[in-house]
Amino acid sequence: MPITPIPMTDGLVMLDLKAVEFLMNVYEIPKDERRDILTRLSVLHNAKFRKGTKNEIDKGKIHDH
Repeated sequence: MPITPIPMTDGLVMLDLKAVEFLMNVYEIPKDERRDILTRLSVLHNAKFRKGTKNEIDKGKIHDH
């Protein structure tokens, strides 16, 4: 499985798009559900790693769900 270790994180890995595709194939995720999963992953990633202000988060511009 293609994984990329994140330096200085004691073994945490980052999945790239090929890894996500690989996992969807292994777990036989139906094609019609993949888009929703990718959308949710991108929203989660954006919420976790975007440098937003508390004000932006409070106004709902950044969602964490």
